[in-house]
Amino acid sequence: MGPALRQSTNVSLDFSRCVRITDAGLIAIRPALQQATHVSLNFSSCACITDAGLQAVGSALRQSTNVSLDFSRCVRITDAGLIAIRPALQQATHVSLNFSECTRITDAGLLTIGPALKQATSVSLDCSCCDGITDAGLHCIGFALKQATSVSLNFCFCDHITDAGMQGIGLALQKASTVSLIFSCCAHITDRGLQAIRPALQQATNVNLNFSSCVHITDAGLQAIGPAMQLTSSVILWFAFCERITDVGLQAINPALQHATSVSLDFCGCINITDIGLQAIGLALQQTTNVIIDFSFCHGITDVGLHAITPALQQAMNVGLDFSSCDGISYAGMLSVLKLQDWDRFTADDEFLDMCIDTYGIPSSMHVHWFAEIGP
Repeated sequence: MGPALRQSTNVSLDFSRCVRITDAGLIAIRPALQQATHVSLNFSSCACITDAGLQAVGSALRQSTNVSLDFSRCVRITDAGLIAIRPALQQATHVSLNFSECTRITDAGLLTIGPALKQATSVSLDCSCCDGITDAGLHCIGFALKQATSVSLNFCFCDHITDAGMQGIGLALQKASTVSLIFSCCAHITDRGLQAIRPALQQATNVNLNFSSCVHITDAGLQAIGPAMQLTSSVILWFAFCERITDVGLQAINPALQHATSVSLDFCGCINITDIGLQAIGLALQQTTNVIIDFSFCHGITDVGLHAITPALQQAMNVGLDFSSCDGISYAGMLSVLKLQDWDRFTADDEFLDMCIDTYGIPSSMHVHWFAEIGP
């Protein structure tokens, strides 16, 4: 196959989960990559691939300006593999690298590829579950991304990353209009970490923050980032199981939601959130056409909170609501929401949907899938 694609300038190959592919396979496709300017390679879960395979890829991709490499769960890849692909990144303006669950990768690998990303305007880097990565590696990546306008970083389950690592990111990403930071289950990130990334959010129009299960985050963290996101049109805020967040935190993110047309909020398991918090959210979501809200296991939410967000939902065309295990919500409360019939897409169990169709004439063709286990 490699020689047959020798003249191709756009190469996309997906051999994910082909567990019998080895380094020899990557060596074989090398001729196909040498003239390519746009390259996408997905060899996720090909556990026999090692650093030698990445050396073959790295030495071939000298012309590429758009590089996407997915070697997630290739557990034999080490820092030497990242060193090998550095030449492939030096000319690229758009880079996407996925080395999730490559647990042998450490700061040394990031310190090598970081300088090669300085010319990139769009960077996506997934090193989730690489527990050898610390603040030092994150600082190096952040320093390299000062010119980037679109940045996506996923370092979830990297337990050695702390607030100090967040400081490097916050100072670097001040030109980015699209910012995606996924640091869920990083146990040492606190409110100071959110305060540190505030500069990275002030110019962003598209923001995705996932700090779920960062249990030391409180209302103070949301108070730091909420006012910084007043330019956002698309907002994703996931803070599931951050149990110290209360209604005060939801009130703090109100500025980030007021001008957004697309909003996804996940505060599942934030047990101190009540109807008061939902009232704040309802007041903010006046221009939103796409709404996804998860407040499951927030036992302090009742029909009152659900009614508070109902006016905001009237403007939305696509709605997803998850209030599972919110014992204070009744069937009557859910029925009042389903009186809003102008949605293109809504998310009810089959029995509840049948009742709503009979009661309110909701069309059976509507895409409906309700998640909630509501009380009596």
